[in-house]
Amino acid sequence: MPLSNNTVGRRIDEMGDDIEKQVIAKLKTRNFSIQMDESTLRDSEAVLIAHVRYIDKGLFAEEMLFCRKLRRTLKSRDIFNELKSYLDVNEIPWKNLTSYAADGVPSMMGKNNGCLKLMKDKNPEMIFVHCVIHKENLVAKNISPALNEVLNAVIKCINSIKASSKSERLFKLFCEEQSEDHVRLLLHTEVRWLSRGNCLRRFMELIDNLSDFLGDKPEMKFLLTTDSKAYVSYLADIFDKLNILNKQLQGTNETLVDAKAKIFAFITNLELSKNRFNVRNFEQFYWLQKVEVFDTALHIIQSHLSILSTDFHERFSDLKQIQFPTWIMQPVLVDLSDVTNLQ
Repeated sequence: MPLSNNTVGRRIDEMGDDIEKQVIAKLKTRNFSIQMDESTLRDSEAVLIAHVRYIDKGLFAEEMLFCRKLRRTLKSRDIFNELKSYLDVNEIPWKNLTSYAADGVPSMMGKNNGCLKLMKDKNPEMIFVHCVIHKENLVAKNISPALNEVLNAVIKCINSIKASSKSERLFKLFCEEQSEDHVRLLLHTEVRWLSRGNCLRRFMELIDNLSDFLGDKPEMKFLLTTDSKAYVSYLADIFDKLNILNKQLQGTNETLVDAKAKIFAFITNLELSKNRFNVRNFEQFYWLQKVEVFDTALHIIQSHLSILSTDFHERFSDLKQIQFPTWIMQPVLVDLSDVTNLQ
């Protein structure tokens, strides 16, 4: 006999409660880090979501700790009180909360009344980390006016097709007749951090079809000029590289050690690419090497690489200053007899 909807719902709730109890039991006896984010649902209801990260059986474990309604405001005191209430009710020691990752919003970062300050008052030994993936996305948004104009033209061309089901069907049919591997464009959505690179790559893959299909559009005519083609090609390449870095920074077993190595390796590659461009070496840029690049466009592109490099250095200066122990960075070079207090 099939179970009723009420029975299924009750059993799902029981399973959720059991998992929560297991996570709470682990947090009572081991160190953990936490990440919180407030969000507003469609009915204007505000919720606070907390995720925790800890070591379980020698591996990193990540779990959602709770999702609670914020009944009044989204101020730092309200956020802190929700966390404090949860930890106190479940008897999780504050000393076990060793680190906190945030996205840098004022309610979290305020020096006098921010949630971080209130948490530090409860556990002065706790360390704070600004989410490296969020900072990488902030760097990616730093774009010069000339390149931004081209990016907006690309988005308008995509929207002119995606906005109408008839246009999208006709474009799909057009691409199928040309035996293209892809027959649809991808939308750029600001809240989806990888969408900018994805939509630019697909645009470049279908640019020949787009030039025929949208030949009468002023935005498309603008994008087909020599300098604009160079800019679009460069943007497709650089955002693809930024997307790869973003995905490399994600994952259950990623640590600050890994993040530091990957971020500063990426910065080095940016600086090397800028130097290679001086002799018009575009080998590391797939789309850019396919088009003609005049001096004016080259100067704009090199300037953007400089902007990215400078912004990366500034935003990740705190990470650069962290000196990790040798036994973490290069364990094979460490004599265990010289190592003490590793607990």
